[in-house]
Amino acid sequence: MTETEYRTQFTLWAMGAAPLILQAAPAQAPASVVANPEVIAVDQDPLGAHGTLVRSDGWYHVLSKPLRNGDRAVALFNESDRAAVISTDLGGRHRVEDLWTGAVSATAGKLAAQVPAHAALLYRVSASGEQARPSGAASRPPRASSAPSAASGPS
Repeated sequence: MTETEYRTQFTLWAMGAAPLILQAAPAQAPASVVANPEVIAVDQDPLGAHGTLVRSDGWYHVLSKPLRNGDRAVALFNESDRAAVISTDLGGRHRVEDLWTGAVSATAGKLAAQVPAHAALLYRVSASGEQARPSGAASRPPRASSAPSAASGPS
């Protein structure tokens, strides 16, 4: 498997709160993937919630998972053979952290990113400039849209 495939598989497991079992010898799996503490924290979040499918648009999928501290994990999946911009409406200002790269940005309500072919991106989304909602607070999952495009990042 490629590193992209490992990341995609690990992202899916994290969103499903699945047991973390490798399908390869540990030496073959990149440590940057299987030992990523931020992604493991999403998988093992004490709330124990599973991600839910927010939208599935052909080859493009968005999953959202509530976390115990009120943050949300949002995963963008691209099953197609081409890179595509996948976006989701977060509804308001948020702090967005890419859990694979560590990049942090702010958004005014929409998360959009170019997702490579056969890849997944995983974000931790927090309320911007305020405390995160307490555990158990009700919230609406984000809405999603997708369109093949050349470039974008969290906006």
